[in-house]
Amino acid sequence: ERTGGRLELSDSELLENGVTKETAANLVLGAGTQGLVSGNGFRGGIGIWCSGSGAVLLQDNLLTGHRLGLVSSDARPQVAGNRFVDNELALLIEGDTVPQRLQLNVVEGSGQLVESRSTVEVSAANNWWGGVDEDEIESRITGNVRFRPVLGYNPRQPLRFALAQNHPNPFNGSTRIDYSIAITDALLAGDGEVRMSVYTVAGGHVRQLVRRPLEAGAFTVVWDG
Repeated sequence: ERTGGRLELSDSELLENGVTKETAANLVLGAGTQGLVSGNGFRGGIGIWCSGSGAVLLQDNLLTGHRLGLVSSDARPQVAGNRFVDNELALLIEGDTVPQRLQLNVVEGSGQLVESRSTVEVSAANNWWGGVDEDEIESRITGNVRFRPVLGYNPRQPLRFALAQNHPNPFNGSTRIDYSIAITDALLAGDGEVRMSVYTVAGGHVRQLVRRPLEAGAFTVVWDG
């Protein structure tokens, strides 16, 4: 437990601490605490409890097998690039102060994804929720949470910008074009869009195949020719 000041915690394992107490956790970050919590493993009970903490950066941690993976209570942590695996509830957010960053996390095998008890909107866009069915994702989120756009792939499997050769080529009837979009600052800011069009060799426009908001992931479009 740390209250106030700066904490740096890395490459550690905190397991099964306080599992018999409702208000205990493997790591408690109290009022005013700032710093970095990175590359750690947490298991059992409550993983991390931010109670009035400042802009502490939680990144690249593994939180697994918890009743509550992360609790943010009137706190503003930056939660990025963590893995929440097999938790009853991955993230619980309460109070009038909410996380200032919550993105690029992986949440898999959890019963409930996010529960917000705050009147303030929680921004939880650009996370991987274990699938791309937005209706199913929404059914496991409660409260005022903006979770769209969702990542269409697991961010722990890095993508790059790529436009593949259409196949079959040549074709008769239809052809398939695969492409992928990497994570960019523009994507994280929610700006921009993706467009794909077909042109003649002379530069004449034939058809627009794709026009959609900028989103990371691997995609396929079929052109009927």
